[in-house]
Amino acid sequence: RADSSVPVVAQSIGDDATSVAISGETSCATRNSLDVYCWGGGPFGAGMVVPGLTDAAKIFMGATGGCVLQTSGRILCSGG
Repeated sequence: RADSSVPVVAQSIGDDATSVAISGETSCATRNSLDVYCWGGGPFGAGMVVPGLTDAAKIFMGATGGCVLQTSGRILCSGG
C-alpha cells in the first residue's frame, strides 16, 4: 500500500468489482464472484477475501462497521 496524490489502480481486485466502500484506512469491494475483498488498515493490510461473506451484491461501510446486501435481499452487518 502506498499513498498517492493521483488515482491508482487498486491491486489484487481485478476488473470485476461491482461496488466499493471505504471507511478510515480500510476499503472493500464486492466482485462478480459475489465475494467481498478488503484491503488497507487492520486485518486487511495485505488484502484478502473476507471469509463467510458470500452472495454479496453491494457493500456499505460506516465509521465503526459495515453491511453487505446479498443478491437474495438479505443484509448482513457487523461492527458497532
